[in-house]
Amino acid sequence: LTACVSSQVGCAVNCSFCATGKRGFIRNLTYKEIIEQVLTIQRDTGLKVTNVVFMGQGEPLLNLDNVLKAMEIFNEDFQIGARRLTVSTSGIIPQINKLAELDMQSTLAISLHAPNHEIRKQLMQIENKYNMNDLKKALKNYVDKTGRRITIEYLLIKDLNDTVEAAKQLAMYLHDIKCNINLIPVSYTHLTLP
Repeated sequence: LTACVSSQVGCAVNCSFCATGKRGFIRNLTYKEIIEQVLTIQRDTGLKVTNVVFMGQGEPLLNLDNVLKAMEIFNEDFQIGARRLTVSTSGIIPQINKLAELDMQSTLAISLHAPNHEIRKQLMQIENKYNMNDLKKALKNYVDKTGRRITIEYLLIKDLNDTVEAAKQLAMYLHDIKCNINLIPVSYTHLTLP
């Protein structure tokens, strides 16, 4: 059983495809509030949570201290293996570098969603602050330091980033990074791009 947990109420990153970002950032969750989400799922389902992914509301790396504390408790007190804990980020480079230094066994997932700077800028405002060239350096550093494979999250958006040319550009961008790619078809009727 995988629990998808939030790390914040709202989100400051404001990706164009994400409803949470439209609310804006309200506040960080405490590590206790993060843990309570898993306890509630276990109570409501009667099942033991075996995997936790930080892919709910918020940007986990903008609340890193509480996320790390929650991960420590999930690992030690819930007996959830570190490799079954995944943190997903839009690409907060200083915090990715911090995670590389911590050398944890957890999984890092990157919401990339674009094969190049121009398309990513349309989808994700974070590209203006932490661009794909700098992000790639941080990802290579992370893999070099930890030996861990990164998961690349990639929304498939019709006629924008799902073309053969986009696939070739993505392959070139990732060719020297140890990673898995998670392709996610998106509902076009609910997607509003700038």
